[in-house]
Amino acid sequence: MTGVTLRSDEFRALFQIIHQGLELSDAQLLNIGTSSAEVASLATSAGEVRRLMSDVSQVRIEVAADLESADSPAVGREDVTGTPTMWVSEATGNLWGRLAEYVIQASSPRELFLRTGYEHVDLGRAAARLADLASPMTPEE
Repeated sequence: MTGVTLRSDEFRALFQIIHQGLELSDAQLLNIGTSSAEVASLATSAGEVRRLMSDVSQVRIEVAADLESADSPAVGREDVTGTPTMWVSEATGNLWGRLAEYVIQASSPRELFLRTGYEHVDLGRAAARLADLASPMTPEE
């Protein structure tokens, strides 16, 4: 499985980015290859993870090969560590990265701070961590 472990502050920043994605128009969402329903599903699952975060310093996001792109992300805790974990399809992992990139690029640093409470650079760093969820590129032969 491919995945990324995020500090709780990074996850909270990404949660705010998702919520900004809920404000995008259908045309904007279509431009990044998604729909309001997919973003809403991601926001709901991320909210469930956030509720599990009260006593932890990190969150795990895993790409689960057995999830189809239409499946909602699954949320729970890893058995061994108790770390809140969000299992997403490959398509959802890629979507989250595209959504974060779009929201960050479409907004000024001041607007992002006013809307999310996070500095532009901090949102960018958190979004860059999502690159580990993206599909690996195969080298050309």
